[in-house]
Amino acid sequence: MENAWHIDSLYNTVIVNPILALGGFLKNVLEKSGIDGIVNGVGRGIQYASKKLRLVQNGQVESYLLYMVSAIVILFLVFWNQAFIVHYLHKIF
Repeated sequence: MENAWHIDSLYNTVIVNPILALGGFLKNVLEKSGIDGIVNGVGRGIQYASKKLRLVQNGQVESYLLYMVSAIVILFLVFWNQAFIVHYLHKIF
């Protein structure tokens, strides 16, 4: 009865050790490489985009108006030429 038929060691070998190994794998590989990599990548992407978009803001209202009118013209052309664009994309692909 001193070792209780080695049930504790069997339980540790069959159940506890595999769960600890799986937990260690998930912590080291999945969490650090996967989840933390995605979160840090999103942060770096936002920082990069903000650095590039900062160059667009120059404080001149005329340039803002030019960007706005250019975007409206592009959206107008895309909206009214959807059939042509789709037909051209079907030719390509």
